[in-house]
Amino acid sequence: MKTGKRALCLLMAALLLCSLAACGSSKKSFEEDLATLVQGNLDELYKGQFSEDYLKLLGATEDARRQVYEDNLNTNAEYFARSYDIVYLTDEIRSQLIDFYRELYSHASYTVGEVSQLDDNTYMVSVQIQPMDLFQQMDQAWEEWMAPFYEAHSSVDWNALSEADSKSLDAEWAGYVLGLAQEKLAGLGYLEAENLAVQVVKNEDGAWSISENDIFTIDELIIAPVVEE
Repeated sequence: MKTGKRALCLLMAALLLCSLAACGSSKKSFEEDLATLVQGNLDELYKGQFSEDYLKLLGATEDARRQVYEDNLNTNAEYFARSYDIVYLTDEIRSQLIDFYRELYSHASYTVGEVSQLDDNTYMVSVQIQPMDLFQQMDQAWEEWMAPFYEAHSSVDWNALSEADSKSLDAEWAGYVLGLAQEKLAGLGYLEAENLAVQVVKNEDGAWSISENDIFTIDELIIAPVVEE
């Protein structure tokens, strides 16, 4: 019987290409560049927005950076499917999930604040995030919402299904899960704001980027995960 994992802490595309080089700029302007980098990274991944200052900083085109945004949506669609035990990620279901994340991420709430230097290779950028509660809402409503599916298929031997029947039931399951996600998206709320000190670090090539650990911490905060008891 399908159960769904229902504990989402969604992955997002790595930002290793979203970096800048300190080309002899003043400390003040360089710190402003770092704030632009962090703001641009977040706007790119969650909003699909690309300021002129951000693109100039990266020396990139909007088309190139938009592909990062689209790739991130696709990555999240695939992770959602795995997390909720959707086995057959058809083109139709993938498209629905990408549209779902496009809408969900458009409501991401974050504010980039002050920049301070920690050492020669590390700056700290303050970011305040208001976590969205969608997956917590889904978790709370899960049993009641999915009850009709469980009742209708309580006697199914999932291991004995033909491939065609398995795909059919999987599509029905996906419809239930997506229906719940879309309903809760319509009533999306926010939890108490969290403050994060994001590290922007210099690599061996002299380029600066958000630390990988902080990338995933940001994503954990953007959409509050379900905490399993």
